[in-house]
Amino acid sequence: MTPLILHIPHASTVIPPDCRADFIIDDSTLAAHLAASTDHFTDELFDSDATDVTNVRFPISRLALDPERFESDELEPMAAVGLGVLYERGHNGQRIRAPLNAARREYYLSRWFRPHHAQLEAAVDAALVRSGYPMIIDAHSFPDAPFELDIDKTVPRPDACIGTAGIHTPAWLIDAAQTWCSSQGWTLGIDAPYAGTIVPIKHYQRDARVRSIMIEINRKRYMTVSGVAAVRTVEFHATRAFVAGFVMALRNATNGHSANQETQVADS
Repeated sequence: MTPLILHIPHASTVIPPDCRADFIIDDSTLAAHLAASTDHFTDELFDSDATDVTNVRFPISRLALDPERFESDELEPMAAVGLGVLYERGHNGQRIRAPLNAARREYYLSRWFRPHHAQLEAAVDAALVRSGYPMIIDAHSFPDAPFELDIDKTVPRPDACIGTAGIHTPAWLIDAAQTWCSSQGWTLGIDAPYAGTIVPIKHYQRDARVRSIMIEINRKRYMTVSGVAAVRTVEFHATRAFVAGFVMALRNATNGHSANQETQVADS
């Protein structure tokens, strides 16, 4: 059975007290940015009681630190618009935090970024020992209307999208995603409107045994925002069932290909 690592990076709305002072907006404005930018309820949508599942959840809001950005702004394309690992702007381009000095930046990275990535790497390494073919599910959601700072503003947006990462997302895994969504009547974007999926740097483009795929769910399918409050809609449970089936379809596809690879190695 393929070990699953469920990576949930953007579900939290927590701004730690020692981070709040770095923001230059008032509480009501911050609450509005949290309402817009958080991948609300993805921890619930992707929750699983299946065997051999490891949850790696980032405990604070992406507005404080985004663990899916590169640590260095020189490597991170979104840093050019103020959305590097330490956001200076919100989803609509408003400045929300002043640039941090080197010492303050190091505090965030050492306190939040590096421990999270160490946890993810450890989960993958342990799964490699158990099975040899782990799969990361990078769990997200996205708004039906593009944000001001989004690169892809194409509309209408699909019901879901997947993100890929070269050798870590083989064609047969993409095919399994398309087949599942088609069977459920959901439209699916491939690396659109959002692209990529997380892989520990230690393994990235080096170890094809580590599979990874990002799943993004259009928020219109399961929630709405009332004022600054995220609210589950009546479709929430049906969407949760869709996600569970989606993950199982990908896991089944990985199980089959992993078994074939192990047989080929044994026969060689």
